[in-house]
Amino acid sequence: MAESWRVLLICTIKPIADALSGAVRNLGHEPVALLAPRRAEGDEQPPFLQLTASSAPQGLDLLFARDKHAIEPLVRAYEPDLLICWGFPWKIPQAALAAPRLGSINMHPALLPRHRGPIPLAWALREGDPAWGITWHRMDAELDTGNVLAQTTVPIEDDDVDVAEFGPRLIGAGLDLLPRVLERVAACDPGSRSLRRMRAGPGTSRTTPTRASTGRTRLGRSTTRFVPGISPSASPGFVHPVRSSTARRSCSCRRA
Repeated sequence: MAESWRVLLICTIKPIADALSGAVRNLGHEPVALLAPRRAEGDEQPPFLQLTASSAPQGLDLLFARDKHAIEPLVRAYEPDLLICWGFPWKIPQAALAAPRLGSINMHPALLPRHRGPIPLAWALREGDPAWGITWHRMDAELDTGNVLAQTTVPIEDDDVDVAEFGPRLIGAGLDLLPRVLERVAACDPGSRSLRRMRAGPGTSRTTPTRASTGRTRLGRSTTRFVPGISPSASPGFVHPVRSSTARRSCSCRRA
């Protein structure tokens, strides 16, 4: 793509933030800020997941939103062309999603509409799925109901025991789809179908599994451990110079 976009990233998981910011740069775009949620005292991730001032990707501002209502003004302050979300625990208001010129997209670790909503990795094991799902989709006000931009699967191996070990395979599969996803965004492609119009069926979910299924889930010979915060559904200041609106491309991909 000849045009370089200003991209605001929304994420709460360090390995994903590192990989995603690098991939966006390699594709010729500028990640301008990383927005994460402000966590309550005691709600801490394992060290390898934590996003802090010292551990966050270099070269972009790190923002912590106090709540979901603070997201819209933070997004608008950066005037991004595109918002990319991957691994975020809050339902983002529609006003924030509509702020970027090209809209907002999300990577959900399930083969949507299957396992939409929270804890999709636990649901995949609970229901005996043969593969992890990867879905890039347009974002709207509901959880994981926007039109699909790209999908793939990653086989679930017998030794997929710790998400810290098999997680990089899911990240890699998601990033492999990113060039195709951004091509569709650049073409103002709305996506392949509207998931919100699909009737709920086997495997679709709006609820959270029981505590037992989000901690350790027995699957054949394996006991799979999920680290809290590693697979939330997508559905957080520094002053930055305001870019002149004349620098924007005249074409708009905003949806009605």
